[in-house]
Amino acid sequence: MNGMRVKLSFSFNAIGASSPLYITVTGLTDEEMPIEEDMLVVEVPGLCVGGGVGSNDQVGYVVFTKKNSGADQTRFEHYHKNDLKPMIDKYRERLYNYDSDSGAAIPRELFAVACSDGGLPQVKAVANDPDFFIENLITMMKQNAARTGVEQPADLAKVFKVIKLCTKTYTVSNIDPSDHPLKKLLWEAFHSGELTCLNLNDKKKRSLIDFIPSFADMAGKALTERNIRHGFIESGMIDQDKHKYPVLTKILGTCKTPITIELYNKFISNFTRLYKVMLENGHIPDEYYDELGFPKDKDVNGNDVLREAGISQESQQRSKILTHPEQSRLRKKRLDELKAKRQRIETEKREKEFLKIKDVIDIRDRLSNMLFQDNVMCLDTSDLQLCTFEHFHKLRAPELVKFILAHDPNFTTKSQLDGWRKGQSESDKEAQIQALHNETPNEELKCTTIVAFRCRHLPCKYDLTTQLEAEEEVNGNVDEPTPARANVAELSLQVANKFSSCDAWLFSVIEFFGVRRMVLNAYETIDDEMKAKADMLVKILRQRMQQLMNSRGVDKKRREHWVINTANKNLAVVAAYMVLLNHVKNDVSRLDETNSLLSLDTSKFVDCRSSLSMNSHIGAYLYYDTNIGEFIRSGKVSAKGFLDRHEEHAKAAAREASSDNKFYTLYPTKANPRSKSTLAKGVFESLTQYEAASFDMSNGCVNKDFADGGVMILSDADKVNIESS
Repeated sequence: MNGMRVKLSFSFNAIGASSPLYITVTGLTDEEMPIEEDMLVVEVPGLCVGGGVGSNDQVGYVVFTKKNSGADQTRFEHYHKNDLKPMIDKYRERLYNYDSDSGAAIPRELFAVACSDGGLPQVKAVANDPDFFIENLITMMKQNAARTGVEQPADLAKVFKVIKLCTKTYTVSNIDPSDHPLKKLLWEAFHSGELTCLNLNDKKKRSLIDFIPSFADMAGKALTERNIRHGFIESGMIDQDKHKYPVLTKILGTCKTPITIELYNKFISNFTRLYKVMLENGHIPDEYYDELGFPKDKDVNGNDVLREAGISQESQQRSKILTHPEQSRLRKKRLDELKAKRQRIETEKREKEFLKIKDVIDIRDRLSNMLFQDNVMCLDTSDLQLCTFEHFHKLRAPELVKFILAHDPNFTTKSQLDGWRKGQSESDKEAQIQALHNETPNEELKCTTIVAFRCRHLPCKYDLTTQLEAEEEVNGNVDEPTPARANVAELSLQVANKFSSCDAWLFSVIEFFGVRRMVLNAYETIDDEMKAKADMLVKILRQRMQQLMNSRGVDKKRREHWVINTANKNLAVVAAYMVLLNHVKNDVSRLDETNSLLSLDTSKFVDCRSSLSMNSHIGAYLYYDTNIGEFIRSGKVSAKGFLDRHEEHAKAAAREASSDNKFYTLYPTKANPRSKSTLAKGVFESLTQYEAASFDMSNGCVNKDFADGGVMILSDADKVNIESS
């Protein structure tokens, strides 16, 4: 329409009613729509059946969207909340006297089923917020993408055909705005109202000012009860007489392939089984049909068509329940897998980059040490101009290549130095020194020693300081680096190993955390397998802590807080403790980011209600769901006992008012009406509280470094911070 694409969105129900009119003008440029938002929504009174010049002031919607990849999904998300749901609420009140504004729970028998076609933006709009539909008892389904033309009531209704015919003749262009209320409203909106923010040319404005009021007239002719209901009857969803019951022969009649008696009987005899599969899974994969002997789909050439689309291609799947818990679980699992894969790739990339930088730092340190041995004062590793050709000749061939790639802008890839040599012999060195005096070009010499020497004055391509800071955020390097550049990655592994090689340290750990009764023969039972497990666990915990901070948007300033640094440094203590008490699963190396590390053997943990529990201690606790058999939450106490904290949780879980805390939404008490909600995962009474780790704050080991008889890695600065906290 004059260079604009206008989309019309409808929702019909089987009694022959339509949702409020919803018009979208899509694909506007930033120049045409110079606002920050990608979508502009305008409520238009009178944009409805019987509106226009009539007395009906029901609100319709005109939506403007920019040309971007997520525009359609955003549009459908708005449509679901502001057009579809109000329509459902309206008929729940009209037919069953349920007022959605009362705050009362929706009766289960008033659940609604909404079907859409298989378009990807519509599927994403539902998948992005399934809880919205679950909370409002709306089951969202999608039709088989390839069969909406013969299965979907909206497509089979006469509405679209009538609208198409009307667009050729309906117009209000000849009517003055002052004589047409809706046209006047739009004219004022474009010239002095909320649509003045749009920079549409006059031709486009006139087209919209003419089309929108005309569409209200078209809707009056097209959206009749008979036209809408026709689609539901033709698809077999309701019968012709009572307009209430599905008609199986009509439904089967939508198939292009003729239904034989044999096929009909096969369907009837297996209906219960297929229905059960749909109830349990929200979708019937093709293997079920194949197993039962149903014929495969055919293409136009008569060849079998395989429908193998999985959860990653939902829009291409057969009809399914988008809001079904199993489909939501599969969707979440795939998203978690994709996220884990991206994080692995990013971690590998960072590690590779860090190793490259570490190599350069080591080479520069080696050159600095050579200067020091020659009694040359070098205040900084960047001051390498003092290095002689002899110093560079002492470097190994791989070191020269790495130095060149880090400093010489003429070399960016290792392959550029293929075939270049260092020159090992004294005669080679003398020839190279002579070539330096003669200023022979690098390309002619093809000698890595000369190239490295010539670029020694150039700045390093890598920002070594920034990169090292980034690595410290990941690995939690010690606050005060030692001359040997020891970092927590190395120190942590040493400490994780100490719990089996240092009896004194092991004794301190057992006494500090009060776990002697849980670890009776620790000194005799620790073996190399436990050491290796602790070392592996340190790496996993470090990676997961970084991922946690990334997912929660922890900025650099907060990551540098002493508490985070101290926690990072002491992940080795955590690993040693967890392995010592068998708190982790047997083979942690096979667990990805989506798997819990915690053992499911609760006998390895102290029940906070038992006589073994030190409820006067502070520390961390866990909640175990006895129904699903897994740990579902962790928490901490610092000024009260574990059981006191448990009572606080119980009181919060008993409150009937909805909570912003997801824990109380998922686990209300049994007597709480919210326990009947579809959002509830269980009840609070099914949870058992266990100690994860507890200690007495008055214990002298709290503020001691492990080298001084404590259990943690603590710098002098850490001790001061702990003392003052």
